Amino acid sequence: MAGEGPDQRGRHARRTERETLRSLGRVIPFSDEAGRSRLPRLLRGFALGMVVVVVVLAGIQWFRPLPNPRFEAAASGSLRLPGSAPSFPWPTTGSAALAIPGPGVIAAHGTDTPLPISGLVKVMTAYQVLKDHPLPIGPTGPTIPVTSAVLAEYQNEVATNQAVVPIAAGESLTEEQALEGILVASGNDIAVMLADWDAGSVQAFVTKMNTTATTLGMDATHFVDPSGVDLGSVSTPADLIRLAEAAMAIPVFRAMVALPQTTLPLAGVVYNLDFALGRGGFVGIKTGADPVAGGSFLFEARTTLDGTKVRILGAVLDQRTASPTAAAVYDAYALVQAAFKDIAKLPVDHAIGRVVAPWGESVPLRASPTPELVGMPGEAVRVEVHVGKLFKTIPAGTAVGELTVLGPEGKVRVTVQTSRALNGPSVLWRLTRLS
Repeated sequence: MAGEGPDQRGRHARRTERETLRSLGRVIPFSDEAGRSRLPRLLRGFALGMVVVVVVLAGIQWFRPLPNPRFEAAASGSLRLPGSAPSFPWPTTGSAALAIPGPGVIAAHGTDTPLPISGLVKVMTAYQVLKDHPLPIGPTGPTIPVTSAVLAEYQNEVATNQAVVPIAAGESLTEEQALEGILVASGNDIAVMLADWDAGSVQAFVTKMNTTATTLGMDATHFVDPSGVDLGSVSTPADLIRLAEAAMAIPVFRAMVALPQTTLPLAGVVYNLDFALGRGGFVGIKTGADPVAGGSFLFEARTTLDGTKVRILGAVLDQRTASPTAAAVYDAYALVQAAFKDIAKLPVDHAIGRVVAPWGESVPLRASPTPELVGMPGEAVRVEVHVGKLFKTIPAGTAVGELTVLGPEGKVRVTVQTSRALNGPSVLWRLTRLS
C-alpha cells in the first residue's frame, strides 16, 4: 500500500501467511493424534487380506488330488523252497540231470559239454514229424512208401550192424507205424524214411530239426542226422529235458513211448528197450546206445503226493559198461526213487513287499494263507506278485493283489493282503506338501 513503510509491509505479509496456513490446517489435519488414528485401520485391512490369502491357499492345498500309494516289491521273482537240497545217487561217469516241469532242472551232475546222444535223436525226429503232420490218438495217419533211397539205407545199416526195422521194396507204413518204428523199435532206417517223407530230403529235415531245437531253447544241441548214427548229433541232459517236456505234451507221442511192445509189418513184434516202463512210476521216453557214445536214457516218471501229481523228467548220458543201455536205465531208476523220497509239501514263505504312501506311511503285505507247494527241498521256483489299484486309506487285512507260485503241475495262487491299516495323510502334510 502507498505510504506504508517496509516494516508495515513485512508485518502485513506475515499476517497473510499465517491466515493462509490456518485455512490449510482446517482442510488437512497435521496433528500426530490424527496419524495415529489411521494406522490401526491400515493394519487391520492388511491382516484381513493376509487371512483371506492363507484361507484360499489352504483350500487349494486341501482340495488338490492326493497321489496314490505305490507297491514296492521286496525280492526278485524266484526263491528256493525251505530245506537242504537232497543228495542224489549220480552215475560215476557221463552226465545227468533231473527236472520238474515248470521250475525246470532241479539238479545236475557231470560235464556241461554236449555229448553224442545216439538213439535219443529219434525223439526230436518224432517230435518234428508230429509238429508237421499232427496225429490224434486212434487214426493211423497217411501211408508212407518205402522208397529206393530208404531201402538202400536199410541195406547199408544191416551190413554195418545198426538198429533197423525190416522193410522191403514195395512196402508202405502208416505214420503211426513209422513213429512206433523209431520210438519203440529204434529203427535207424525208419528215421530216414520219416525225414525223407516229411521234408523231401534228409538234409532239409535236419535243418528243420535244428530250427526247432533253437525254438525250444536247446542252445547246446546240434543235429546232423535224424537217427543218431552220426556222432556229430550232440546235446546235454538239460537240453534233452526241454525236448522231452515238449514231446510229452503231445498225447499220441506220450501213448507211443509208453508201449512195452508193438507189431510192425515184416518185423512182427518188436520190444521197447526201456525195461523200467510200468515200474517205479516210469512212463517213457527213450533209450539209446552206441559203442562210442555209450548208453543213454531220456525218461519221465510220475507219482502222487497228497493228491498232487508230480512229474520228474531226466536224462542220463554216456554210460560205458558191458551193458550200456541197462546201466543208463538203472542209473535213472535210482535217481527217480531218490527224488520221489525227498519230494514233500513245503511252505513258500515269500517276502512280498509293502505299500508305501507319499506321506510317509508304510504297510507290509503278506500272503494269506501261506502257500504250500509240492516240490524238492532247496528247489528254485518262480514267484509272481500282482498288486491292483491302491487307495489312500486301506483297512488291515484288505486283499490288494495275488501271489502266484509256479509249481510242478501248474500254479498255486493265494491272496496278498495288508498286515495292518494304511492311514491317510495328516492335516499338516496336506496343507504343506509341495508335490
